[in-house]
Amino acid sequence: MNQNLIFDEEDSVFILDGQIDSFFTRKNYIVNTECYFSIVQEIAACHAAMCGVAITDLMKINLTWVILLQNIEIKKRLKWRDKWKAVTFVRKNKMPYLCDRRVVCYDESGDVVFKSDSVWAIVSLDEHKFVDHSYYDRFKERCDLFADFDNERIRKLDIKNSQYKMSNYKILWPKCDVNNHANNISYLCIAFECLEDLNEFDINKIQITYSKELKIGQVIDVISEKEDNCYKVIIGDNAYLKIYV
Repeated sequence: MNQNLIFDEEDSVFILDGQIDSFFTRKNYIVNTECYFSIVQEIAACHAAMCGVAITDLMKINLTWVILLQNIEIKKRLKWRDKWKAVTFVRKNKMPYLCDRRVVCYDESGDVVFKSDSVWAIVSLDEHKFVDHSYYDRFKERCDLFADFDNERIRKLDIKNSQYKMSNYKILWPKCDVNNHANNISYLCIAFECLEDLNEFDINKIQITYSKELKIGQVIDVISEKEDNCYKVIIGDNAYLKIYV
């Protein structure tokens, strides 16, 4: 994606704009869902870097960012070469080691393309523990912009009648990040592989709760069922997804 970066210090928001590459499109050059997740990941990473807490900076002192949940609401589908602008802002979570982030993406006309709410944390790679809020002090908060923040966390999914299943699914290195863990978007791709009859372009909302990291070489089972307008997906004991159509 071709991108421009803007940090509006007065309003404490970070702005990223770009256009849709053909790589992120499918049938009729309509954007795929992974592209929207990629925009969220990129703007979050760039914002953190501008504030001095990029993942590359953190890894020098054996820390890293992790995402705990992401809820994304899709309003419209862009197409190849369409231009977009995303804005993001943060606040400290009530828990002393979490950070809430909202991303809103707009098209050229100013219409909302998607809205994403997510919860992040910084983790010690040595102790495998969350670190406190001190690192988040580098962000300027916009608490006033979180009135309708969607922080619903999927505690556990109970699938009684598995309609879709993939057994012995192995996590390979192309799906992994710098920590050799499956990257955030990989969970969505794994779910799509399991849901053979899902029409991706019918999706209007996705909720993902990340409960445990998926490591390179790990073998898992993926099970799912459809209940009314919702596909429920369990990826090992590592993540739970609800995909609404």
